[in-house]
Amino acid sequence: MKTALVSCPLRIVCRINITTLQAFLVLFFLIQLVGGLALAGNDFEGRHTLIKDFEGIYVQGSDLDGDGDMDIIGVANDIVADNERNVIVGDSVLCWWENLYGDGSSWTRRIIPGDTFGIRCVQAADLDGDGDMDLAVGIGNVPQETHSGTLFPGGGRVLWIENLDGLADDWELHSVHNSFNHTLDISTPDLDGDGDLDLLATGNGAEMISWWENNGTGTTWHKHNLHPSYIPCPTSSQATDLDGDGDLDVVASLNSHSPNPGIVWYENIDSNGIDWVEHAVAIGDIRARICSMDIDLDGDMDIISTDTIKQTLDWWENMTGDGTDWKQHSIDLYFGGSSSLTSVDFDSDGDPDILCITPSESELSWWENTNAWGTAWVKHVVDNGFGIPSWAQAVDINGDGSLDIVGASSFQSTRRPGEIAWWPVIPDVNELN
Repeated sequence: MKTALVSCPLRIVCRINITTLQAFLVLFFLIQLVGGLALAGNDFEGRHTLIKDFEGIYVQGSDLDGDGDMDIIGVANDIVADNERNVIVGDSVLCWWENLYGDGSSWTRRIIPGDTFGIRCVQAADLDGDGDMDLAVGIGNVPQETHSGTLFPGGGRVLWIENLDGLADDWELHSVHNSFNHTLDISTPDLDGDGDLDLLATGNGAEMISWWENNGTGTTWHKHNLHPSYIPCPTSSQATDLDGDGDLDVVASLNSHSPNPGIVWYENIDSNGIDWVEHAVAIGDIRARICSMDIDLDGDMDIISTDTIKQTLDWWENMTGDGTDWKQHSIDLYFGGSSSLTSVDFDSDGDPDILCITPSESELSWWENTNAWGTAWVKHVVDNGFGIPSWAQAVDINGDGSLDIVGASSFQSTRRPGEIAWWPVIPDVNELN
């Protein structure tokens, strides 16, 4: 018999008599325990609901009233058509919740007025350069009259809403473009590098990805297309520097209705957003959502994508750093597809993780990048009963310095109504020690 002194990560020291076999089993257990602790990421508290019976399709955190804490912007859009494609129910709401004490414990809902019927997406940004947060808005589902006189959900436009007093009490709507069919997403990158924020939007029905040049105050906008003719069936886009030349390019996904579905990126040739060249990343795969992040920490930007047909979650390594060669890496082979995808460092270990939703599973999850190279991942389910989740974002809601999650969902059943909610993070066990 042997006597061994065992010290485990839980700071428990015990003296035991063990055989050689028992020693092996104890050693195996300790390795598994230490490994499990090393790979454990942040966990989240239960769901904190701001509002129920809310057909949530988009949510975002932003300090709209300028008081130093995170508020929440929510979008509800419930437009239903009958078998003849007549709109029989229609309602759209753009509102925000004021974080009264800065810790997420108490909220006051405020409606943002204006004609935003059919709103699809929103992005908070300072568009007029006055120091407060305005709203860029994409209208993607507006009832249009057909040749037969019936109403069919279609149409779309791009606008921005000015935060007049900086306190989010007084708003004024400004039109940017009145005909941009089925706007699916909108963002506010500086595509021409002149120091102010422009607008980038994906028009699925317009068959185009376009950006609008801001004169710096939001009073005039000039439209530029990323393609001279059309971009068939784009579903999402993001500005990012894929070739490492210091200006912003645009990565996009094309859905299954496109002749060449997959992932493409548009090179900003002249650095001012006027001339663009299309490059393929993965043609033939059917992608629903994309985003860009340096997953392997090698100094260049990679691409993350979801596939609604193959039901996979993948990332594409920018092998040469200039966007000319790509290598696919699998994150999850059994993934139900998503309309929301983002990459942030959830566990504060210095590498990017992934936040995603799975509407078919009522699930909100994040994937932990366990080795910092993007070749090993662990899935963490945050909530698996969140109606039909439509959007999620990582943002510090309670002001503790850690990233929480805000989410929107639409109606699934009387037991799972649509809602806007947030999940506070529980610090990593390793950080507590």
